[in-house]
Order: sequence, then C-alpha cells, then structure tokens
Amino acid sequence: MDDEGTVLTEHSARLGSVDALIPPQLPLPADQSRILAERDGRLVGLAVPAVEKIPADSLDRGFTSAVQYRLRVRVGVDHPKDAMRDLLDQWIPTVESEVRDHGDPADTELFLRWPSRDIHMTPVFLDHGLLPVTVLAVGVLKEQGHPSVPADLELRLAGAGDLDFVHRMYLAERKFSEQFPGTIARPETEGLLREHLATRLADGDLWAWIAIRDGEPVGLVAVSPPSDTRLAKPLVSLRPNTYLECCCVVPGERGAGLGKLLVRLAHHKLGMEGVRAVMLHYNLMNPLSVPFWSSLGYRPLWTHWQRRPVLKTP
Repeated sequence: MDDEGTVLTEHSARLGSVDALIPPQLPLPADQSRILAERDGRLVGLAVPAVEKIPADSLDRGFTSAVQYRLRVRVGVDHPKDAMRDLLDQWIPTVESEVRDHGDPADTELFLRWPSRDIHMTPVFLDHGLLPVTVLAVGVLKEQGHPSVPADLELRLAGAGDLDFVHRMYLAERKFSEQFPGTIARPETEGLLREHLATRLADGDLWAWIAIRDGEPVGLVAVSPPSDTRLAKPLVSLRPNTYLECCCVVPGERGAGLGKLLVRLAHHKLGMEGVRAVMLHYNLMNPLSVPFWSSLGYRPLWTHWQRRPVLKTP
C-alpha cells in the first residue's frame, strides 16, 4: 500500500471510530492536484481543492455563493489536527489570492464538510475563520406503526394538481431559513423552484404528503424517493437511505404537533419501503429546527464549515 492509501485507510478508521454511521471514505480523484501535509518525511494528510461556479439558473445558488471553493480532506492517525492545520494553511491563502485577483469577491465562499462528532477539529476550523453553518443530520428509522390521525384531519399523497400548495410550503420554509447564513435570498429562486417542483410532481419523482383540514391543505412533508437519493448515499453507512426535503405547516397550525405527525407519517411510509435512515439539513442558528428535529430522533452527522465571503473584511 502506498502512502496515500495508508492515509485513506487510517482516515476511514479514525472517522469510523468517531461515528459509526460514517461510511468508509472514497479515495480522492487520482487526476486532480493535491495539497500534502508531511511530518518527519511521512505523509500524514492530503487534500484536493476544487472550485465550483454555480450557474445562475441553478437552485443550488439559493444555498451557496456563486463561486464555492471546496476542500476534500483525508488525514491519518498521526497528529491529525496538525495535518489539518497544515492543509488549511496552504489552501486558504491560495484561494484568497485567486479571489482577490479575479471576479466578484462578495459572492464567494470556502466550504469544507466534516463529521460533526470529530470535535477535535473544531478549534482548527475556527482558527482559520471557518464557521459551522449547516448540519446534515441523520435519523435512524425504527419499526413503527401508522401514527394516530385526528378525525378532522386527512393525510394524502400530493400530486401534480397540488403544485401551488407544495410550492408555497417550500417557499415558506426557505423564507424563514433566509434569516440564517445557510440560505441565500435570490430573486430567481421562486420561479426556478416552481418549475423544479412541477417537473418532479408530474414525474412522480417527489414523495410528498399533505395534511388537509376542513377541505384546506394545512401542512406538507416531502422526501426524495430512496432510489433517487444522490446526496445521502455516500455520507451514511445505513442502506437504503433517503433525504427529507421539506416539512412545513401553515401559520395557524403551528405549535400543535402537526409537523411531527407529518414526519412520523413519512417515517412509517419510508419504513414500509425498507428505508433505514433519513437525512436532512438544518441551520445551526435556527432556533426552531434544532429542537424540532432532535425531538424526532435526528442528530448531526456532518457539519458544513464555511467562510462567506472568502476575503475577510477589515
């Protein structure tokens, strides 16, 4: 095994000991340039930097800057904090120089995703101006029956004819999230989101359940079909898994347990399909999301460390 293979093996073993739900990590792309960290002539860490320019017509622009500088890191068991510090010391000044010399520095960010339970890295990230912004949380599904539903409430699958309400709920969740740093308000998002949802509802590419009271829709929970969960599969060891996209209820229904009922319904339906884990994002500064999802059994798996914009203001 070469030095890089040794680091990868140690890296996967270390993360697995920190969190049993972290799967073995993949090798870094062989055809991309590397940043190396060495100690006493031995390779102890490596990273692959990348830059992604998000198209203006992409929904991703609602969650990231127009230009995102990413770093994928692998560190071994020999002084991992020092290895991480060395890699960041090399990467960040290079990115800062590039941003200073090219493009719009305001719409840029640094991004690094790291296991939430690896708290030993927290001071290293903070020392480099990276902040914990968003969590990718996991809920492990346990066998459960259909939740009890009040007699005056109807729960049904959403279809193409429900586009207006589904769109309204997604937007309401976004508008609240825009108060926190993980979501970016952009004027084109509303139209792009409606088009995106219309296509998915028409194609059956979105599993969404609507709560109806007195003939009016009052709540929504929506998940990606397990066969189409490109995001979650490489990040959690349990298979199959899926991603929960939206849970929102109308203002008059909030605080009475309807949101939890909808999530438990989704858990029941997903469990019947054999799904073992559900992933979702929430912002660490959101005072509603953190306790809500924790009460339903979700806990942080990966943390998104970011610096936006790249260049610090004086």
